[in-house]
Amino acid sequence: MLIGTAAGGDPLTEYALSGRLDVMREEIAGDNPTPLEFLLTERVVACWMLVQLFDVLMAGQLSKRTPQKNRVPVSYTLKMLKWQESANRRYLAAIRELARVRRLQANTPGIQFNTQINVRP
Repeated sequence: MLIGTAAGGDPLTEYALSGRLDVMREEIAGDNPTPLEFLLTERVVACWMLVQLFDVLMAGQLSKRTPQKNRVPVSYTLKMLKWQESANRRYLAAIRELARVRRLQANTPGIQFNTQINVRP
């Protein structure tokens, strides 16, 4: 849905964005991601797309080249700014959580086996 909104119905742009997100998923997830890493990677990629979308929308509203008749009211622009800030916080939180999970997994000791041998005298 985000790709369709960002592309504005242009199939070539949708294809390019989809490819970009696929590359991001591979880069962020790594070679052998755990299910939790996979879910967090999806969250990071989705939040990145949302942040980019809000950045473009805000840039269009703040651009001097955008005619006044095509701009939304200032009250709506302020709401968009809050949404943009919220999306950015969620994006950074998703990155932070992925890093935390990876750090915790790196400190997890390997499987240890305790074998008990009973010797009768």
